[in-house]
Amino acid sequence: MVGVDSLAVQRDAASLSRLPRASGTARLAPRVVPAVAGLVLVAAALVWGSPVGLLVGLVVSATSVARRWLPLDLAVPSAALACVAAALTAGLLASVTGASLLAHPVALVIVFLLGAVLAVADAVRRPAAAVVDGTRHGWIAYLPAGLAAAIAWVQAATVWTATSWSFVGTDMAQHMLMLEELQRTGRLDYSAGGYPRALHMLLALVSGPSMPAQDPAALLPYDLRLMSAATWLAFALMLGGAATVTLRLARLLATRDAVAVGAASACCAGLLLLNPLVLSFVYMGAAPSLVAIVALWAIPLAALELDRRGVPRVTPALLVVSVLSVALLANLWQPLVVAPVVALLVAVARRRPRTSGAIPRRSLLLLLGVGTLAVALVAPAVLAVARAQGLATAAVAGTIDPVPLPLLVGGVACIALLARRWTTTTRALLGTAAGLAVMAAVLLLGSGRADVSQYYVVKSLWFLCVALLPVTAAVGAPVVVGVVSVGWHSLGRLGSMARLSRAFVVASSVALVVSFLLPIEAVVGSAALDTVTTQEPTTVSSRAYTTAVAYATRYAPALAVPVELGSGPFPDRLATKVTSELLAFLTGQPENAGRALDVCVDVRTVAGPRPAVVITTLDPAVLAPVMRAGGCPDVPVVRVPGPRRTLAFALDPGKAVRAP
Repeated sequence: MVGVDSLAVQRDAASLSRLPRASGTARLAPRVVPAVAGLVLVAAALVWGSPVGLLVGLVVSATSVARRWLPLDLAVPSAALACVAAALTAGLLASVTGASLLAHPVALVIVFLLGAVLAVADAVRRPAAAVVDGTRHGWIAYLPAGLAAAIAWVQAATVWTATSWSFVGTDMAQHMLMLEELQRTGRLDYSAGGYPRALHMLLALVSGPSMPAQDPAALLPYDLRLMSAATWLAFALMLGGAATVTLRLARLLATRDAVAVGAASACCAGLLLLNPLVLSFVYMGAAPSLVAIVALWAIPLAALELDRRGVPRVTPALLVVSVLSVALLANLWQPLVVAPVVALLVAVARRRPRTSGAIPRRSLLLLLGVGTLAVALVAPAVLAVARAQGLATAAVAGTIDPVPLPLLVGGVACIALLARRWTTTTRALLGTAAGLAVMAAVLLLGSGRADVSQYYVVKSLWFLCVALLPVTAAVGAPVVVGVVSVGWHSLGRLGSMARLSRAFVVASSVALVVSFLLPIEAVVGSAALDTVTTQEPTTVSSRAYTTAVAYATRYAPALAVPVELGSGPFPDRLATKVTSELLAFLTGQPENAGRALDVCVDVRTVAGPRPAVVITTLDPAVLAPVMRAGGCPDVPVVRVPGPRRTLAFALDPGKAVRAP
């Protein structure tokens, strides 16, 4: 083809004059197309009022800019974290000045469009995009992330899909209340509470141009779709980060391409199907925690890039990444700030001192400037927790699925094996794992109880387990392949029994994996929440949403006070609490305070001197004596639709179970 083109150029001068322009266009397209796609997404999302489309468009535009320095597998997570950091900085600045970032939607539209246009301009005039020597068929490992992203679009499209799972716990409703507060104030203020809300600030900003701020009944489904879609997008980001870490680590270990792709695919598919993880993080709406895991991988990914390029020492870029990781984690989940600090200390450690590792003065000045900015971003969230309960916050009760011990033990064993290679990458990974272990120990100490099953301690172990899972896949895959290969060939020597033996081994292995990595549909079965309710989670979730919407203003000006809204034979505080939080979103009324069945206390807490109506699944006739004894006999009681229960079920679960 080269010879044919040369002859054509010699015969035709016009073709010669057109050739440079065609070549320039061919070189320009790969770096301009993503930027243009980001601009189109941003513009379309602004026209159709889609906050999820706007969020994705901004990340695509930021990815286009990041491609100047980074390959695509690093540019995408870097762009997502950069968007969160930008929203965090803007929100804290607005808090200092007392301004509202959402007070002028037109200004937000201009900023978003200008950013997307500047990304296109940058793509046109910059050098060719960086590329990485990819593993053959490595794209297969990113299919689970693509599936999670597709699910996110479905969540953004309909309320029905979101209500089928979002309220199986109380966390999603609480996240929506935080989002609604930021949408109302337009700034990130930690003076009223220390819960980290950097991601919430980003979601509030992308909702600014299109949210129905003056209509709570319309804002509730709007925020529900936004928050549920953001949760699955965060999960997709985490799955993509896991694939990148696994593939790059396998490449560093000189693993065969087929084994590397298999390891990364198994890692991501396992995360997508790991029932306790999906239930505890995705179904609880823990989008900030999922983004925090990607921020935890920032230092190891930077170290992997240094080792790929053959840079033997810690560079200023790694130091800057470490500082920014601390700033982000402080506003995603404060205890995690320990991990990047320890990771950086271990990464700069060397077995033998080298003078070539000294940091130039200019780099120190850069680090000082970035560090000053990071302190300004870290201080509000960390000081807010310190002013409240400090480490005693770790004693707060809560339920979370236990960490799968085989994965945790396997991750620790693989990181120990990897530590024999004293590279920047292994130091960064080892430091991250050590930092997470220190964090778990600190939380255990702060809780005041030697109980590793406590909520915050278990959650910290979850972070350690997930952070190490790519290491387990990359280091363990060659070992597993070797063992399987030897065993497979050994079974082949059994003659006529070879096929039967191999079939038995394959079937047993599949059964073991399926029993450990439960499929997604197991999450929506009743067994997942059998300690809370005997209803199916989809029933709990959809009924809480529809009840709150139906009764929020039906008896206005009286306030609806939810009491015992469960439909199973056990008292269900979950359904009552979620409904109470959704009513608070719609009307601004306080949430129910007590856990015990004390209707009059709930009425006084929620309504105060205002008129009230109790909504419940209990029989009003048998609830009347309880209300007379509590001093509120005149408050009307409305029995909401749902399976009927008697007062005995609410007061004495054991008696209810024994009743004929």
